[in-house]
Amino acid sequence: MNIKDSVVLITGAAQRVGRAVALNLASHGAHIAFSYLDEGEPWAKTQQEIQAQGVQAFARQANVT
Repeated sequence: MNIKDSVVLITGAAQRVGRAVALNLASHGAHIAFSYLDEGEPWAKTQQEIQAQGVQAFARQANVT
């Protein structure tokens, strides 16, 4: 499966399982857009780690329930 340059939207990717999925997809070349629930979540660190993979990362606070 080739996902290079695809854009993936992940809800709740600032930490735990969502973060792991986002980093894995970024390592395969996918650009990541993700939401986080609380400002206290480590979303900025996750965003930086995604961008360090050489792809774009967009984060937005949102409650998707």
